[in-house]
Amino acid sequence: MLIAIRHSKKRMIPAISSQGNKQPYREVLMKWLRVISPLLEVPVSIDKSYQFYLDAYPKPNSKSFAVVSELSQGDRKLGDIWTKRPTLSFFSKLHRLLWHLSAVLPVLIYIFYKGKKFGLVELQVIVGYSLYKNFLKKHQSLIPIIISDITPTAHMLWAATSSLNRDVFWWQDDYHHMDGFSSENYLPHPCTLAAVLNQGGLDTVLKKNRFARIYVRPQTEVLPFKSTPFIPRVGIATNAFFEANTEQIRILIKIQESLGADLFKIRLHPNSKLTSKSFPEDLIVVAAADETIEEFSNSIDIAIVGNSAVQLKLLCAGLPVVHLAGLDQHGFDVYGYCQKGFCYGLDSIEALNSEIILQFYNSTGIAERLYNYVNVRNRNDLFLLDKFESVN
Repeated sequence: MLIAIRHSKKRMIPAISSQGNKQPYREVLMKWLRVISPLLEVPVSIDKSYQFYLDAYPKPNSKSFAVVSELSQGDRKLGDIWTKRPTLSFFSKLHRLLWHLSAVLPVLIYIFYKGKKFGLVELQVIVGYSLYKNFLKKHQSLIPIIISDITPTAHMLWAATSSLNRDVFWWQDDYHHMDGFSSENYLPHPCTLAAVLNQGGLDTVLKKNRFARIYVRPQTEVLPFKSTPFIPRVGIATNAFFEANTEQIRILIKIQESLGADLFKIRLHPNSKLTSKSFPEDLIVVAAADETIEEFSNSIDIAIVGNSAVQLKLLCAGLPVVHLAGLDQHGFDVYGYCQKGFCYGLDSIEALNSEIILQFYNSTGIAERLYNYVNVRNRNDLFLLDKFESVN
C-alpha cells in the first residue's frame, strides 16, 4: 500500500494543485469528496463467470479498448472480461455508496479520526485499497488486468491484489512502459501473467518474476517513410494535456504558415474535452473521436506531436513526425524518442523547415533502430496473444 500511496501522489498532487488554483472554492468541497470517491468506483459484486477484471470502460481508441479487442480475438470469449459501464444510474450509485460505506465504516472512522496524520491522497488510497481487498475476497478466481499506464485507482487495486497473493495480469500499453525509462515505475509489483509489446517490456517483467506466463502482443511492422509533397497534408496529434491555450493556438497558426498545409487536421486525445469550438474558425479540422491511428495516418503526409506516445505508432506507419515543444507543459522529448534517433525534434516552432525534416527521414538506419525498439527480439518460451488460453 505504501508503494501505491507514493506513486499515486506523483499523479494526484499536481492535478489537485492545478484544480485548486483554477477553482479554489470548489476545491474546498472536492478535496474531501475525493477521499470517498472509491466508494463509487468499486462494484459491489459481479457475475462469477468472469475470469478477468478490467477496471475501465473500453471506449473507442482507449487503452482498455485495445485490451478487450486483443484478448477477444484469441480463444477467450468477450464475456470472460468484466469492464465498466459508460454510466451508472443514480440508484446504482446510491446502492454502491451505501453498501461500501457500511463495509469500510471502521476504516473511515479510523482515518478521519487520525486524519491530521494523513494527507488526502493517503486517505483516498487507504479507502480504495480496503474496498478492493473486500471485493477480491468475494471473487476468489478473479484476475485483475493492470494497464501499464497505472492510474491511482489501478495502484489501489494492484496493491490490494498483491496483499492477497493473487494473480495479476500486467498489460504493457506502450513501448516506453518499462523499467528504468523514467522516474515512474511501470511495474511496481510482481505479476503472474503479462502481455508485452517489446524487448524492454519483456525484460521488465522477467526482472520482477522470471516464472511469469508471458504473452507477446501483436508485433509492429515498420513501414518505409512516405515522401512528403510540396504542399503537405499536416496532422497534429495531441496528448491529454493539450489545452488549446493562446500560446498553443499561436503555434498551430505558425505550423500552418510554415508548411503551407493543404489539409490541417488535429487528432485530440480520447480523454480530451476540447471540440472544434475550442479553435479559431476555419483554422483546423478536428478528426472524428472514433478515427483510428491508422485512419489518421493515412489521411495526412506529416505529423506534428508533443509528448505523446502516439508519435512512435505514426513513425512505424511510415509517417514523418516532428516532435515539437510547446504542445503541452512537459517540455521537450520526455520519452527520449528524438534522443534515440527515431524522431525529428524541435524545441522551437521558429526552426520548422520541411526540407530539413525530409533530409532526416531520408537518412539510413532509422527504420532498423525503430524496429528493434518496438518489437520482442528474444521469443523463446513465450506465448502469442492470439493463441491465448485459459490460465485455470
